[in-house]
Amino acid sequence: MLDEASFAANVAPVFTTKGCDNLSCHGGGLRGSFELSPFDDKDIAFDFEQVERQINPRNPAGSSILTKPLAPAGGGAAHTAPSDVYGFMTTADPDYQAILAWIQAGEWR
Repeated sequence: MLDEASFAANVAPVFTTKGCDNLSCHGGGLRGSFELSPFDDKDIAFDFEQVERQINPRNPAGSSILTKPLAPAGGGAAHTAPSDVYGFMTTADPDYQAILAWIQAGEWR
């Protein structure tokens, strides 16, 4: 299980900081398999549920919530965003590390 309170405090703010929840990105509706509530109408429970679907508990660093916003030069996966729009340039990004730590702290059955 992932901790929703920790998500709200440490992970959800990353999506606003990085612009993922703006209307032209995932906050504007379903993009691929991922949607977020818009930055100006946050629904943490909805966002938590959406992010949970992007987690690979057997390979946290391979979770699409980390690989899709990671630039290809940093080891990221293909992303439909414009080539110059990435949330993380490298895995050393503090926001990347915050999401990874949250996933790794989850209790998996």
